[in-house]
Amino acid sequence: MLWISVSVHPKESNCERVVTYYSFNNSYVPEGYNCAVYCIIILLHQFAAYTLRTSLAVLYVILCCYFSTLLQQLSKQTFKGLDVAGYSTIRHHLVTHELLMKALKTFERTMSLPIFLIGIGECIAMFHSFVKLDPFHQSGERWFLKHYTFWLYFATLRAVLSFLCVSLAASRVHEACKNTKDVQEEMMKMIIASDHKHKKELLLLLVSHNSPPFTLSAWGFFHFDRGMILSAIGSILTYSLLILQLDTNQM
Repeated sequence: MLWISVSVHPKESNCERVVTYYSFNNSYVPEGYNCAVYCIIILLHQFAAYTLRTSLAVLYVILCCYFSTLLQQLSKQTFKGLDVAGYSTIRHHLVTHELLMKALKTFERTMSLPIFLIGIGECIAMFHSFVKLDPFHQSGERWFLKHYTFWLYFATLRAVLSFLCVSLAASRVHEACKNTKDVQEEMMKMIIASDHKHKKELLLLLVSHNSPPFTLSAWGFFHFDRGMILSAIGSILTYSLLILQLDTNQM
């Protein structure tokens, strides 16, 4: 809640405590300017936090789109080359697919924890904003909306867009891997129907095809596919309504 923290005007004594804390218990600010310095500190602190998180999310989305594009191109090239190059295309497909899977696993190990933290943060932001916005007028804290309605809408929109971009980009990798499985099935049919014996290629294709499609995850807690997006949003809305209902019963 960057803009909420900046728009609230605390007392001079409270500002002085915060500024002294960030300056290692040394007071360098003249009397009366502590709140101005406090706002700058909070602004820079929140901006750095949002910038780092957003940069990681953008990098993750770009890399996911890159990997999914490579997998889709591999599937298209294999389909086109089956009738022309034959078994050399199958060998090229197997080698390229194995390299892409190794790269995806390395990418998964590197980015799964940051994406887990980002995803949890966005889910909490959506949950908090939905409860505070109170679309069904069931909460007793209506005073909160008088001052922070715009910023709540901004935080909600930002969290939803970030969560959807990351989830949809990661689910594209899963869909691209499923398409490669279809291509591998066609290649196995071609080998079985041919008169030539290519047991090695057939066995390698069988092993690759029988393995489940690769799915990116958030530190193993949840895996990114199309169904996960609806489940996550549905869970957030359900628990938000539950909290609002409990708040109404306590009034």
